[in-house]
Amino acid sequence: MKSNAELQQDVQDAIKWQPLLNAAEIGVTAKDGVVSLTGVVDSYSKKTEAEDAAKNVAGVTALVEKIEVKYPTHEWYVLPLRTGFTGSFFQFQSGQLEG
Repeated sequence: MKSNAELQQDVQDAIKWQPLLNAAEIGVTAKDGVVSLTGVVDSYSKKTEAEDAAKNVAGVTALVEKIEVKYPTHEWYVLPLRTGFTGSFFQFQSGQLEG
């Protein structure tokens, strides 16, 4: 059986290999085969990817998942576009023009 430190490191390494995840977003602890994941991510797919990565590590007998999903907020601004056409409006989101 792996030590708690070995299991924790194996799960952290598995998370690092996941393309969607930033390992700094996910905290990992392990005790007697039970792995706990904590953190905040910006999508549900990141949450499930972290869970799947941990479940696939040899020695994990149970998973406690405490990952919170916080979706990014976007502020929308409607600004008139001065092109000589009356009533032309474009929306800006995060500095990108959409219209």
